[in-house]
Amino acid sequence: MAASTLFERRWSRLREVVLAGAGAALLMGGTLVAFVLPKQNAELRHYWDAYYPPGDPSAAWGFLLARLQAMAPTTGLGNVPLVLVGCSLGTAALLLRRRRSSALLLPLAFGELVLASALHLFPLLDLRTSTWLAVLAVVLTGLGLGQVCERAAVGRRGVAAVLAALGGVFAVANAGHVRDHLIPDEDVRAQARYVQLHQQPGDVVIVDLTASFGYGYYRGTNPLPIIDSGAVSATGFLVRYDDPTVVTMHARDRAAPAEALQEAARRLGPHGRVFVVRSHLSPPEAAGWQQALAGCEVTTLRVGIEPLLILQGAP
Repeated sequence: MAASTLFERRWSRLREVVLAGAGAALLMGGTLVAFVLPKQNAELRHYWDAYYPPGDPSAAWGFLLARLQAMAPTTGLGNVPLVLVGCSLGTAALLLRRRRSSALLLPLAFGELVLASALHLFPLLDLRTSTWLAVLAVVLTGLGLGQVCERAAVGRRGVAAVLAALGGVFAVANAGHVRDHLIPDEDVRAQARYVQLHQQPGDVVIVDLTASFGYGYYRGTNPLPIIDSGAVSATGFLVRYDDPTVVTMHARDRAAPAEALQEAARRLGPHGRVFVVRSHLSPPEAAGWQQALAGCEVTTLRVGIEPLLILQGAP
């Protein structure tokens, strides 16, 4: 808005925009300094390393193209060239309608994100942090195509009918993807409730690190026993249950599953079973489970989206 009002030489409006922007920046910056930065740890910073561009300019261009291609499917257009064409058409349509502030939003916002990523302040083009940017690209593409169709169909009923038919075909063909997303479904609740209904005296429950928060919530543990993790977890905190029948994993490496099984065997009662609640497995953790469970009598229950494991007796 500041750039647009500066271009139009609307000085009083420019002062209002600058003051409002400065106030918003001060508020958000204060929140960042007071609440976000003090809670960062080495593990969290390391977690996002892959989303910061390298220092070499040529490698940075490759990084940027790779991140764009990773996000392109979320727009429904599939590849970077189509996304760029769609966004360019939308920006042009807004400029034609003299909506300069809206037209400048995407290029300026994207430039700011690239700069913030280069400074290691913002993970660039990850689905969890940049969904709003994908939505903006879709909206711009729709505006651009609408402008093209409007121009092409003026005085041409046949062209208008063909464009409307193509739009209908596209809508019907993609209707099934309206609720699609690329983040895998996870369901700790179903596992936690099954364990709650079927756990018997002598049974032990292993809960992996990423399932531990949801497990306590859905089991009704109140208050949830939170401890400071230091640099162990990117979240900065862990769950530690006082219940001796619950073994909580505090690592996601290959060795963690075997260690958890050993602790469960130590706590297991006569004729007891071991329930294994897992969610959002990391590749090393998944490999560790496969190795640790080799030779064990394991029952896999599809209680929800994610399976629950039950071991008969000591592992």
